[in-house]
Amino acid sequence: MVVGKASLQSKARAALGRFPNLYIAVQRLRYRNPFGEPNKASLRRLLCDETEIVIEGFPRSANSWTVRVFRHWQGRRIRIAEHQHSEAQILAGCRRGLPVIVLIRKPQDSIRSWDQYDPALDLGWALRRWIAFYSAVEKVADQVVIATFEQATEEFGSVVQQANAKFSTRFLYGEITDKLREAVTSKMAVTARPDPERREHLQDVTDRLDPAKLLCANALYERLAARSQNRDKAAAAKQGKQA
Repeated sequence: MVVGKASLQSKARAALGRFPNLYIAVQRLRYRNPFGEPNKASLRRLLCDETEIVIEGFPRSANSWTVRVFRHWQGRRIRIAEHQHSEAQILAGCRRGLPVIVLIRKPQDSIRSWDQYDPALDLGWALRRWIAFYSAVEKVADQVVIATFEQATEEFGSVVQQANAKFSTRFLYGEITDKLREAVTSKMAVTARPDPERREHLQDVTDRLDPAKLLCANALYERLAARSQNRDKAAAAKQGKQA
């Protein structure tokens, strides 16, 4: 079987995820591209001294949506470490004491969406990658704010509010209104938009995934999602006492 170049690159990048400094150094070298035009857009997505916040998640976990909504609310240029889909940026952000928001979606849902986007995807590797990514997140879970796919797409304002409370920041936020949704999604590729109707037509991949590993992944998802839900309850209780 011939493995595509993109697949090899993805697997090589994934292998560096546990080594934040090395990962970022390699990516910075790639994006600067001494043999051609530098990729300035990708360079801006890498964590650096000017980074104000990290927003990262596994592919197809509302990354594009949340970053665009967050930028929209701030109304200014802001440096965000994003869209590497690597635990390296999360770990590096935690080491620097930066605000970090981690996006998480159920493994079978994120993988089936990725499979629709990239039919050449190795599903077995994708599931192992999901587990590795969020196993690394679990080790620093106390240092980040976790947002489920549903919270990211429907209640992201409350997620930013939680980040402000945790990291003593003053990022702006609001409600996810129809007007905001239209303003943000109109600038996104169709395949990157949160779309319930499109999700209904995605082909289920559960029967193509290793049952034991999927069970492990779902248990990991439940543990991390519970942290997000518990934080919501704690915030509500605190507001109730203040009232």
